[in-house]
Amino acid sequence: MRCGLLAIGIALLLATRVASGQVPPGPPDPAPPPAPADPGGPPGGPPPRPGGRRGPPGPPQPEEPRGLRVHEAGALAGYTLIAPLQSKTINLVDLDGKVVHRWKTGFAAGCEYFLDDGNILRCSKEPIQTRFNAGGQAGRLQEIDWDGKVVWDWTYASQEHMQHHDLVRTPHGTILIVASEWKSRDDCIAAGRHPAQVSKDGMLLDTILEIEPAKPDGAEVIWEWHAFDHLIQDFDAEADKHGNVAEHPELIDFNFDLRIAPAGDAKIADMKKLGYIAVAAKPTNADWLHINAIDYDLDLDQIVVSSPHMSEIWILDHSTTSDEAAGHTGGQSGHGGDLLYRYGNPKNYGAGDAADQRFFSQHHVHWIAKGLPGAGHLLVFNNGEGRPDGNYSSVIEFEPPKKGEHDYVLESLAPAGPEKYVWEYKSPDPKDFFSSFISGAQRLSNGNTLVCEGARGRVFEVTPDGKIVWDFLHALGAIDPAPGQPAPQNALFRATRIPADHPGLKGKALKPLE
Repeated sequence: MRCGLLAIGIALLLATRVASGQVPPGPPDPAPPPAPADPGGPPGGPPPRPGGRRGPPGPPQPEEPRGLRVHEAGALAGYTLIAPLQSKTINLVDLDGKVVHRWKTGFAAGCEYFLDDGNILRCSKEPIQTRFNAGGQAGRLQEIDWDGKVVWDWTYASQEHMQHHDLVRTPHGTILIVASEWKSRDDCIAAGRHPAQVSKDGMLLDTILEIEPAKPDGAEVIWEWHAFDHLIQDFDAEADKHGNVAEHPELIDFNFDLRIAPAGDAKIADMKKLGYIAVAAKPTNADWLHINAIDYDLDLDQIVVSSPHMSEIWILDHSTTSDEAAGHTGGQSGHGGDLLYRYGNPKNYGAGDAADQRFFSQHHVHWIAKGLPGAGHLLVFNNGEGRPDGNYSSVIEFEPPKKGEHDYVLESLAPAGPEKYVWEYKSPDPKDFFSSFISGAQRLSNGNTLVCEGARGRVFEVTPDGKIVWDFLHALGAIDPAPGQPAPQNALFRATRIPADHPGLKGKALKPLE
């Protein structure tokens, strides 16, 4: 029975236990969707966003002076990798704000990583027409040498799947990528998704693939994880994956987004102006999780990812086989491909309410690397859209609570910790630092943190006590817009400081080009 007595009974039982002081509140009875859509077309309304608030008015516009704004003693010597979202050029910028090297490429920017041999590993936007209109679409993976020659070029883009947002190279030389795969309407409804919120094409479900590159243009998938294998739902007792969401924080509620109000049109419009969503894209919640970051820790053999639509980060076990990753047992943790840890928005698994939410549309979660201050902790850019006290961004360093060598504290009916962060940066006047989407942060060897305020195109370096010692609001060129497309903007997905002693810079001529 859809939305029937079982779900109501669970809600009443939890409410009774809450009233008696036995447990914190569990998930509410699944909220009805805003408006049922015709099953033959996409559901009405823009994609759901955390917090139930309308998007911000958008980033500052051209009247803001651009260029180098601060350069003081204490900034880490080196160069900053900058690739505007709509540009086909990757720039290496010195501390005076001058470009010292450029890679001219054939594709618009995605994410870029500078390798120890001086090459660039990147994902970029494959210019093909597909039904993938979600933000962060990429599909083409490349390795480019210092002189701009493409030494590896591989695509993962079709009508059925699309690489997007991010990748990470492991110490083994393999690459972990984030991708979307279409699940049919019938498959989604059979798994307990509310039918009114499934388009005629179905839904996008995220997957993580590990590939072994084969130069010059090949790759083999050697490991995979699929979000669809780790769902739970309390909407339809007759469908697959039915269960008590609050008792299974290791699983993903397939209807979590129906418990929050959708965002307004303003946020969608801002993203389109920046070229982050195709102008022709129609608001739909098919892009369900929207994983926007991935990182890997060799010692733990674990993966961390970020879902801004859930306002959560997750840790997964990579020590599994692909078969184990599809199940609930196996690997060093013994939990298969289930979530080992999740943090940011415990309402998603019935362990809290709006007051317990910590993250708001966050980006760029990653482990601080060995040898850096804070090594082993997680660093996150918390975008801050929908905060109860107003929209502002922050950068957060925290340590997930562990139990044992390979497992974390994740209990039912209890928000995951920590309660306190190791370090947090936010502007003294919060409204001075805000990017509703994209963006990132990087811990530097001197203890400072490089911050990319993405929508604004601003990159700055801040000390542990909050002093800004380098601040650059870039004005680097972008490609000419195609007919009917918005004017070029300065938005950055991320920015990365390359230390002056980086092995990839050894022997390179690094003088201002202009």
